[in-house]
Amino acid sequence: MKKFMVNKKADVAITLLVVMTLVVAGAALFIFITSPADEENIKINTYKYLDGINEEATRINLIVQDIVEKSASGISTEKEFIDNFKKELNKYKDKQGSYVVQELEQVEEQVKEENIELDKDNGKISLELEITIKNEISDFSALHTYKKKFSAEI
Repeated sequence: MKKFMVNKKADVAITLLVVMTLVVAGAALFIFITSPADEENIKINTYKYLDGINEEATRINLIVQDIVEKSASGISTEKEFIDNFKKELNKYKDKQGSYVVQELEQVEEQVKEENIELDKDNGKISLELEITIKNEISDFSALHTYKKKFSAEI
């Protein structure tokens, strides 16, 4: 009859491996149970805040495109466009002189000849703007900056 040799060193390594695995699993379970539930809630609500930023960007784009189209009517120079644009933009101010949509302040600052491209041959005018939208709710803040070229026929 053959005698089998038992490797006692391997038994110690396997035992340590099992014990350490149980310690790590227990620590992970403990952290999961004791961590605040708000973190999971923040991850879920993030989509709501980002969706709000996208809605605001769409709203601003529609307003600016409408102003560009109205301002481009019958112009021949960039200066005329700027004057018309600022008149139309002022319609979005309340009685105190602040904009109904806060981000329109950025638009007013960027309406300059260097951001305007007038193409008389094709009868088009373009205005390139960089707009930043910020959404803050409690301790969560989201910031979205984008460049967009608004065009209209003259």
